[in-house]
Amino acid sequence: MPTVPLLVRLARAMEADLCLRPDEEGVVRVAFTPHHAAEEKAGAVPPSAEPASAAEAEADAGTGRAAATG
Repeated sequence: MPTVPLLVRLARAMEADLCLRPDEEGVVRVAFTPHHAAEEKAGAVPPSAEPASAAEAEADAGTGRAAATG
């Protein structure tokens, strides 16, 4: 079983938050939440949602206009 200070060091190295949750059965659940997940929840666009190039952005915008104007 890793020690809490070791888990804290691991969380820092992973640039994540550490969460320890005991459950009803006496088992402690360990979770690491990436810091960038908090930014995405705040409204930042995740990298996977950004267009890969300017041409793709224009193509996406063009299809949106065509669908809106009918």
